[in-house]
Formats: sequence, structure tokens, C-alpha cells
Amino acid sequence: KNKTMEYKRIKAKLLVNLGRCEDAVSEYKSLNEVNEDATNCAHVTNAALSAYQQSDWSSAIQHFGNVLTNYATLGDTPDLLYMKSQAEYNVGDYYGTISDTGKILKSYPQHLEAYQLRGEAYFRLNEMDMAQKHFREGLKLDPEHGGCKEGHRLLKKVTKNDKRGDAAFEKGEYKEAIGLWWGAMNVDIEHLAFVRPTLLKVVRAHLALKEYAKAEEECMK
Repeated sequence: KNKTMEYKRIKAKLLVNLGRCEDAVSEYKSLNEVNEDATNCAHVTNAALSAYQQSDWSSAIQHFGNVLTNYATLGDTPDLLYMKSQAEYNVGDYYGTISDTGKILKSYPQHLEAYQLRGEAYFRLNEMDMAQKHFREGLKLDPEHGGCKEGHRLLKKVTKNDKRGDAAFEKGEYKEAIGLWWGAMNVDIEHLAFVRPTLLKVVRAHLALKEYAKAEEECMK
């Protein structure tokens, strides 16, 4: 009986490390015991999941951070860490997303969704080479992975038009360059990390065409 009880206590501690705190609380209940860490962890985890389900991203980040810092073991909790990464992405904390998905991939190098989300975060930061690298890593593992395929498709559409616009500008084909750059921007006009520097290129092309009013108009966007 003592061995069984000891086994249940060890199991309960492991469950807390895995972020499965409700299960840990149940194990302690079966021993007629209350463990403060397991109870607190269950409370905070439930708060994190509730905030996540309600798209209250800031609260979700705070609560997941609490669980991962104070109770669970980072390398053993990819699901919680991934949800925290998604919440960070949704509040525009792309560096946080990159950091946390990096931790997931260190322990779980075949986590396709982490490759996708990390690629999307790099894309939002206009770090196109790193974005492409992560989408491709995901596609190496699963060539039919929808998220990585779509991310890679959008990235190629943006970068292809952007590079063709640069080439046209270098040849003095300024109107062609403007059209290509707008084609790149219109893939996602809210992608400000890309749109802002590209608009400056459009302005330079209008200035080269002596279209000063148009250049000023673009500067105001």
C-alpha cells in the first residue's frame, strides 16, 4: 500500500511538470491529500485556457507564463507553450512568438505548427529569408501541410513582385516598378513591416518620374 501511495505521489508530481495539473489534483485526491502546487497550477492553467478560448490574448500570455515559469517544465509542455506563442502572435509580439516556438522546436523538432507559426512571425517582421526557411522546414516534414504551404505561397508572391520591382527600378522602368511593388503590398496591405519600406521605394520611383504630387500623396499614407 505504501509503495502504491508513493507511486501516486510521484505520478502527481510528474503530471504537474507536464502541465496536467487537473490530473495531478485528482491523483492527490485519490490519496486524500491536497497539494498546494498542484491546486494552484490547476487554477492558473484553467484561467489561461479560459482566456485563450475567449481570445483574451494578454491575459492568456500572463497565465500561461505563470504556469510555465512556476509549475510546469518547459520542455515537457509543448501544447501550453504553443498556445502562449499563438496568443503572443495575436497581440503582435512576434519576437515572443519566435522565442517560444524556438523552445518548442528544440524539444520537438517535428512540431509542424510551430514551424508554421514561427514562419508567420518572421514574415510579419519582414524577415523573409527566415520565414521561408521555417515554412520549408515544415514542408520537408509534410509536403502537404496546409499552413506551411499557404505561408510559403504568400511569401513567394510578395518577394517575387518585390524583387521584380527592384529590378525594373534599376533599369529605369519606374512605372513598371511601381506596379510590381503595389502588387507585392496588396498581398497583405496591413503587413506594415513590409508596406512601409516598400512605399518609400514607390515614392522614389514617382520622384524619378518627376511626379512630385503623387510622391507627396504616397508619403502621406
